[in-house]
Amino acid sequence: MTPPRRDTATEVHELWLGMAQPVEGLVVSVPVLVEAQCGKALPLSVRDRLAALCRPLGGPGGSGPRVADFETILFDPELLGFAEADFDRGGAIPDDLSLYVPEGHQRLAPTLALRRRGSPPSDPESDPETPPAVRVGRAYEMLVWVLPDGLDLDRPEATTGPWLYPPAR
Repeated sequence: MTPPRRDTATEVHELWLGMAQPVEGLVVSVPVLVEAQCGKALPLSVRDRLAALCRPLGGPGGSGPRVADFETILFDPELLGFAEADFDRGGAIPDDLSLYVPEGHQRLAPTLALRRRGSPPSDPESDPETPPAVRVGRAYEMLVWVLPDGLDLDRPEATTGPWLYPPAR
């Protein structure tokens, strides 16, 4: 008996999940990714453009390529294609989108906030008890925290503030 044929989208998402090696916080499944149709085949020219914007980490024998300039990739029309006008930054980001972590004595705040296109999703239960961060957050699709170049994401650090905790956790 021949096994059922698997579609390309399923194979792509299984490959991605294998490379991403999800750990704490990342909870996705192949059926959810396929249903969301979030995989998009891109031409080889896009791969080549991305490779041109990356540089080796740690010189010869380093740990592989990394993004040399995050905003270049973010705003490159061939790659992600966002415009700078799509984001709030600095003082334009509402304070309610930051979080003070008392045990770390540190305020975590996004560097960039991608505004939601169109109107924010309506909340049928617009409860005044809803936390301000949730209400304000509805206007955004994504919050980005740009960390200093070379910061080890898996080791406790004090570069971004006094909280000695790995940024990836």
